[in-house]
Amino acid sequence: VEIVGRNEADNVVIEILDRGPGLSADVARRAGEAFFSTKSPSGLGIGLFLANATIERFGGRVRIVNRQGGGACTQITLPILAP
Repeated sequence: VEIVGRNEADNVVIEILDRGPGLSADVARRAGEAFFSTKSPSGLGIGLFLANATIERFGGRVRIVNRQGGGACTQITLPILAP
């Protein structure tokens, strides 16, 4: 796993990159949905849902996409708040 951060205009962008198999079409479509988990039967399916809700409350967003060449990228964008 690699974590990359950068400034873009008035935002901070954090990317979490992995080299796994990536996301199937169904998982990509449902990621972040309440009570959806790929960790069945132990996963509750609320971790990404709650993280996304919190990030959106601060004016940010979460995006999960497959990477070219394999793996996935979870991108978190948050606005930079003025002091």
